[in-house]
Amino acid sequence: MCLTYPMNKMWFSILLGWLAKTLVTKFVGNDGYQKLIPFFLGIVLGSVMMMLFWLGINILTGVTNYNLMPT
Repeated sequence: MCLTYPMNKMWFSILLGWLAKTLVTKFVGNDGYQKLIPFFLGIVLGSVMMMLFWLGINILTGVTNYNLMPT
């Protein structure tokens, strides 16, 4: 799996997510981890919503060469 294109481009983001979870559970505990889950989900869903927003803008303006994922 590590030789696939998505893993090659997003391994660092996955590493940061794992590191954040490890640090939160170590220093704040499981209760703090449960309280911070909505915050991290909000970050991810906010990013998806911005991609969808710009996709809609691109469709309305007729732009066809947009890139939603990081390259």
